[in-house]
Amino acid sequence: NTTKSSSASVLLIEEQKKLAQMDLNGYKLELYPTISAYAQQNYSGFGKTGTDKVFKIIPTGLVGLQLNFALYDWGLYNVKKNQKMIEFEKFDTQVEMLQLSQRNDLKNARLKIKSIQNMILLEQENIDLAKKLLEKAKIQLKEGVINVSEVINRENVLIQSQSNYSKQFIDLSLAILDYKKANNSLLK
Repeated sequence: NTTKSSSASVLLIEEQKKLAQMDLNGYKLELYPTISAYAQQNYSGFGKTGTDKVFKIIPTGLVGLQLNFALYDWGLYNVKKNQKMIEFEKFDTQVEMLQLSQRNDLKNARLKIKSIQNMILLEQENIDLAKKLLEKAKIQLKEGVINVSEVINRENVLIQSQSNYSKQFIDLSLAILDYKKANNSLLK
């Protein structure tokens, strides 16, 4: 029961399950009797050299029919069947775990994108505030209320806010890639 966007891992497990089912069907077929026919024809020759040489070719042939059936398999089929049933359960559990992991990855990626979008808005507010504080500092510098180092500090705060703002866009791009990876739409 896979969705349209099944991951490669889920598809691989499902193919392994199909192979295991074919293997189990092969075990069933071993229980049926088999009949085989065979035929062989050849020529044998022998001879003697010398004054009384003799060389003779004798055709030989063989035709046969062979019937094979298991009188008792000592429960081997049931053992193999039980092993395959355990293997099927393991495959189903793996698929469930992969699908659960995929759903969690999608949920986490959505939350991360939303969180980064909120951070972008906050960083934009920080940039606006840093610009206002820098403008006030420049006015205060002209009036002689503060010194140049305070203006430089406020410029550094603005630069740091702009840097954080840019970094959030990089983080957002990475989060979108994570979302596409979890949604199996990375290559689409």
